Amino acid sequence: MNSEHDEVRRWLETVFNKSGIPDYQLTPEGLEALNMIRKMSQEAEFREAQIREHKLREVREMEAETKRIKKFVQRTGNYKNGFEIRNGVYSVLCYCT
Repeated sequence: MNSEHDEVRRWLETVFNKSGIPDYQLTPEGLEALNMIRKMSQEAEFREAQIREHKLREVREMEAETKRIKKFVQRTGNYKNGFEIRNGVYSVLCYCT
């Protein structure tokens, strides 16, 4: 129980910035509840970090693709007036600056 309490206390210190931990009465049930909340919180933080990294990777890929397309358009020589991309379903008018 002591090591679980230490883990919960360290987690509470990160949540409440050490000095702001509210007083709480430690019972076996309370410790179990806090430990469960701690684990759920840490799992949510881990998942959020994974999602954030995935989205940042997608942004970098999109930026690289944008640069690639811009270079392609500039090589065609018609980029000042824009150009139209048609695929039968969509028509997109692109302007490169």
